Amino acid sequence: MKFQAIMFMCNDFERAFFTLHTFRRHHPDIKIRVVNSGGEDPTSRLKYLNVEVVQAPNLWHKKTLCGVGSFGPEFADYLFDYGLNEEFTHTLMFETDVLTNRRVTVEPKYDISGPTNPCGHNELKLYDYLNINENKIHTGCGGTMFSLNYFKKIKENNYDFFVNLFNKFPQHYFMDMILTLAARVNGLSFGHWEEVSNVPVHVVNGKMVNVNYSATLVHNFKI
Repeated sequence: MKFQAIMFMCNDFERAFFTLHTFRRHHPDIKIRVVNSGGEDPTSRLKYLNVEVVQAPNLWHKKTLCGVGSFGPEFADYLFDYGLNEEFTHTLMFETDVLTNRRVTVEPKYDISGPTNPCGHNELKLYDYLNINENKIHTGCGGTMFSLNYFKKIKENNYDFFVNLFNKFPQHYFMDMILTLAARVNGLSFGHWEEVSNVPVHVVNGKMVNVNYSATLVHNFKI
């Protein structure tokens, strides 16, 4: 496995530095792109971490029923632009809430692999719309690894999925779930990656388990 990393941020400088610093300690040579989603330019704050910074508009939308919002479909443009680089077999995605405890060594089994969680009430509507009646869990949050095959197959066959689903269901559009659903409707594999844990709980082998703070990657870690 040869992987690169990408992180999305917006003005959360302390958390961004923490996420990148703990990862960089164990992976000094991994290529990292930071997508600045409409915030103040973080380049000067991150210059010692050897990252590429890409400036983007605000990729967040506020149309979800919960009012918190999520990334909109333009997020996929930045993720796919990076992930389609055929020099790498995988792309690791970060949000600014991931602790890295050691080097990543285990290649994921699935095209999209990460911490898996059950869907909430506001998310189940999309499973019904897509006629997905089993295994209603998703990944796609910080600490998720994507295969090159994930990006290539969706880009070639069904890339409009991201915009079309947003236009139909903006109130139910949560990007981690959308990334998983894109895999499922395109016949790609998805599931838990043993390198990552989630605060406070997540699903492993069909059971809810507590966070393992000693995992290689810990998502939703609060600094």
